[in-house]
Formats: sequence, C-alpha cells, structure tokens
Amino acid sequence: MARDAVSPTLDLNSANQRIVISSDLFKASMSGNDQQYPKHPDRFTSCKQVLAKESFLSGRYYWEVEVTQAHSYEIGIASESMLRRGDGWECLLGWNANSWCVAKHGGKYTARHASFETNLKMLGDPKQIGLCLDYDQGDLIFYAIDNIIAWPMHTFNLDVNEPLRPALRLSNIGDALRFFSFQCHEDNYSGM
Repeated sequence: MARDAVSPTLDLNSANQRIVISSDLFKASMSGNDQQYPKHPDRFTSCKQVLAKESFLSGRYYWEVEVTQAHSYEIGIASESMLRRGDGWECLLGWNANSWCVAKHGGKYTARHASFETNLKMLGDPKQIGLCLDYDQGDLIFYAIDNIIAWPMHTFNLDVNEPLRPALRLSNIGDALRFFSFQCHEDNYSGM
C-alpha cells in the first residue's frame, strides 16, 4: 500500500484570533494580540487552535510538525464535527470524542482522547512529531523524531466515519509549530 506524504496547510478560517498564520500557511504562532480575522463558523472562538485545510476520509497519510519553537503544545487530528465555539473541554484538542492528540506541557508528554490521558515515556525531546494516519485500518501513530532517528510515541485505534483534519494547539505567547512533509518509508517504520 502506498503511503502518501503530505504537507498540510493551515486553514485561516479555523484559526483562533490569537494564532498568527504564516504567509505560506505552514506555520502557526501564538500572539498576545488578537488578529483581525473575519468571523467564520469554522473559527475556534476560545481555544488557541487551528486546523489544516486538508481532510482525510480514506487512505494513508504521513506528515510532520516541527516543535523546536514551542514549549507547550498539542498536535493531532480532529473530526469535522468537533465543536469550535465554547471554552470548555468540548472544544479542546484531545479532551473530547472528536479529537486525538499528543501533548507536551511542563516538560511531560501525554496522549489524549475523550478526556482520557496516557503518560508517555520519552527518550528525550523530539525536534519533530510525525503522524501516520491509516484511515481505512483505523490507526493513528505518533512518532518522535530527532534528526534521523524516529521512535513510536503512541498509537490510537480510531473508529470514525467522517473526515479527519490535522490540528495544532499552542499555549504560550511566542511559541510556534510548523507543518512540513516527510516521506514515510516502509523500511524505516516497521509495524505501520
């Protein structure tokens, strides 16, 4: 089965007012000031999050997020039905039934889905987080990447039948996350 490496682009219509999107649509930065985005029903009103434009309803995809410019973050996927309005758990990445993520806060890493949190043992702080989504098999695998070494962080088993979109959340002013593609090779990632 072919694995499609993708370079997701950020959706300005979903970006919270405190998220600054780069002109190339790959980088999200946290600002202390509201951006002058127009009102849109897809926009996160309270949660400092943004979705990618791309959505996946079948197939296999791989993408990476550079994390070296962020101290605290969530990286994952969200279904189209994830709520955008509100300031509770229903909108936070990983804290509801419509999103899955890996998070770093206070130097600790966790995997989150539906308000359930799993502590992750890490070999160190990665420079990138890789995500391999096999929609048809129902697998989402997160990889920690440091230079050319990658190790699996966590696997979620998904049971979904709606489009999924890459998602980012930032917590600290000045922090940034950036999408870029990486070829997913079968010989480098066994068991996928």
